Amino acid sequence: MGILVGVTRAEYDPALARLLETRREQGRYPPFVPADPQLRADPRRYWPPARTLVCLALPYPASDGDRPPDGLRGLVARSLAGPDYHRVVEAKIRTVANLLLDAGVRFSYRAWVDAVPPVERALAARAGLGFFGRNSCLVHPELGSWFWLGELALDAELPSSLVPPAQVFPSDPCGSCRRCLEACPTGALVAPYELDPYRCLSYRTQARGVIPREYRPLIGERLMGCDTCQEVCPYNRPRRKERPSSLRWWPLESLLDPGSAEPAAGTALAWRGRGVLARNAAVVLGNGGRPEAVGALAAALERHPSPVVRAHAAWALGRVGTRAAAEALRTAWRRERDDRVRGEIRLALEPGT
Repeated sequence: MGILVGVTRAEYDPALARLLETRREQGRYPPFVPADPQLRADPRRYWPPARTLVCLALPYPASDGDRPPDGLRGLVARSLAGPDYHRVVEAKIRTVANLLLDAGVRFSYRAWVDAVPPVERALAARAGLGFFGRNSCLVHPELGSWFWLGELALDAELPSSLVPPAQVFPSDPCGSCRRCLEACPTGALVAPYELDPYRCLSYRTQARGVIPREYRPLIGERLMGCDTCQEVCPYNRPRRKERPSSLRWWPLESLLDPGSAEPAAGTALAWRGRGVLARNAAVVLGNGGRPEAVGALAAALERHPSPVVRAHAAWALGRVGTRAAAEALRTAWRRERDDRVRGEIRLALEPGT
């Protein structure tokens, strides 16, 4: 199936505003977005000329990907594998805009992808591109939830002849299924359709700063993002054969080396910065527990400029637990002056921590 396209009016959504207010009161307001629910629930507050929204859903490869035969690697979420999806989706939006111009519609527009205040999933649902699953993802019966979203905001109404018919979905599309809730590694799906974003590993691998110790083992081999609740969803059963993607498995040692070339340039991984990727690489190596990771972790603990990265490298060396790892930790203890890093070194050298 190709791109899905739906159309909806650019108007205020009071139900969405109330939901966001409730989430804020519960301490579950989404991170990385503006704090004003009214701004997020009204596209016109973000761009006042908006009258119509053409919503797009662009499928991305849903292959599990073959794990490389060797090397120290971490797994990235499917939506992040390959070129930066912001650019991919924006190019498709501009193609749609040109098609409308060729059809004689006159308008000014904005192309929206991801980093905008309006809630894209809510707009796409209103445009008939899917329904909300119990994992809070937008789901289409044929595409599942493996797609990127984008919007073409117009300052004009579209002729009815150019508006595709909206698909009608079942009133209870998930039935009694609870697979996503049961599979979530951190219990972030606290109830059907209710996500605590601060417990979600997608958030934990993107947020800057120190990852709480209780979350680090749960990250497993995830370098960035988490697909677990989508992987178990019945709507994401494979419907087409896809080539396995080695782009989902990233070499970790270069991410820990601050002197290496920018490894994530041109991808969506780059937006959080090298420090976050280096920190996550240390956690993945610690969870892997492989002795061959000691060299890269010890080097990061010795000379990485970020105390956050050094702290996680210390934790990881403690998880590896070999004699060489312990020696690297003792050497670092004599040199390190940052109290937070020293605290991680001390814990890593203590048996059973």
